[in-house]
Amino acid sequence: MSIKKKITVIMPVYKETPQQLRQAIDSILGQTIKNFEFLIVLDNPRNRTAQQIIKEYEKKDKRIRMNINKRNLGLPASLNKAIQLANGELIARMDADDIALPDRLAKELACLKKTGANIVSSNVVYIDEKGKEIKRSAFTQADVQNLRKTLLTKDPHPIVHPTVLGKKKVFLQNPYDETFRNSQDFELWLRLAAKGVRFALVQKPLLKLRVPRTTYEKRVEKNRRYAQYVLRALKKNFPYYKQQYSFYKKFLCTLFRITLLTLPKKILVPLIKLKK
Repeated sequence: MSIKKKITVIMPVYKETPQQLRQAIDSILGQTIKNFEFLIVLDNPRNRTAQQIIKEYEKKDKRIRMNINKRNLGLPASLNKAIQLANGELIARMDADDIALPDRLAKELACLKKTGANIVSSNVVYIDEKGKEIKRSAFTQADVQNLRKTLLTKDPHPIVHPTVLGKKKVFLQNPYDETFRNSQDFELWLRLAAKGVRFALVQKPLLKLRVPRTTYEKRVEKNRRYAQYVLRALKKNFPYYKQQYSFYKKFLCTLFRITLLTLPKKILVPLIKLKK
């Protein structure tokens, strides 16, 4: 390729712990592919600890480039900014509390070339705050090849955001909707799938995805907020999916989920147990 760096890894940072941030950075620097750019966007200018850690790595490794937002922009705006600043022709997503396995970029790049897809992702190993394995995802090629359907029928959907590697031009032509503080990836995948953008999957888990344990109240609020943004994404992309029965089913199920999550704890907990 004529471009100096084929891949730009983009990683927004907000309030991750120092240990998590170091693990995330080390996992990218430890990739079997060495020729990449690592663009870290600090979306919390008051986080001096994170700033010092990133600067420390930046001095040691010329592949790292830090950009500090003047104010908190949120994830979708930070991602759009990073994509605009990226020098690579391919964009690899990374979260600052996750851990990429050493062959992640190599496997995803090989899959991109082999399949001719525009965007690839992988399965993941879910871990807790201490790094202990919880479970593994088991998405298949069929899930991503029929994305217009599986985005509406599978929960969680099969494109795990921080595992994505895709063509920069696709992201430039289809930026993240910055009004989506949550579920911005779901909205983007809905849009891209409707336009016929090709996705592919590396069956092997290539990322350890951290799932923090939270209180019951925080979990309910997070799920309710997620469902509200999913509903917004469905409404926005209605013209592309209005002839699919699964769209209306997803819409109604999401609406019911929002209603359910507004119920008092004493009613909601027994209902959840009954569902299980």
